[in-house]
Amino acid sequence: MVLNSLKLIQFAGFKRTVLKEIFHCQLKLNTLIKSVSLLLKAQKTTQLFNVVDKQHVMNQKLPVTTMTELEALEQWLMENDNNNYKIMLNEFGRVGGQTYQLATRKLLYKCLSNLVAMQYSWDGLKQKAAFKKLLLARCILDAIKSQFHNVSESDIVTVIKIWLVKAKERNAKAGTRGAEDADVE
Repeated sequence: MVLNSLKLIQFAGFKRTVLKEIFHCQLKLNTLIKSVSLLLKAQKTTQLFNVVDKQHVMNQKLPVTTMTELEALEQWLMENDNNNYKIMLNEFGRVGGQTYQLATRKLLYKCLSNLVAMQYSWDGLKQKAAFKKLLLARCILDAIKSQFHNVSESDIVTVIKIWLVKAKERNAKAGTRGAEDADVE
């Protein structure tokens, strides 16, 4: 009987020790969970700042005014496993417009100066570069298609073609307005 009592006392002591260890493990686990949670929040914040920084950089690059700037933008779109392309696409989705024609023209104005647009035609005819080969063109098409689901790609391309053709005319008008403004001063 004394032996059984001694075993019960030893078992109770063992049980207390195990419970204390479990309690300490739970405390350590809770501390680790809090630490991981803080790290995840910090990582999300850093990623958010990176996206905001990239959008800021992207907005500073637009509209491109030289062919060198356009080449740099194309390179930027290809970087980061096309993550920059997704950022640009997301930003373009915010431009909006009542119709796909208006939205397309707004995006083109946002992206290209008339001087750069004059260097391009959609297919690259008349000794001009082919706009359709640019990743920027794909991004514009994807952005418009995501906003206007019932619009075909050829409808959007038609708007882009017209806008590119009229770049010289817009540039001439802008130059005339600039000369008139200079006369007024």
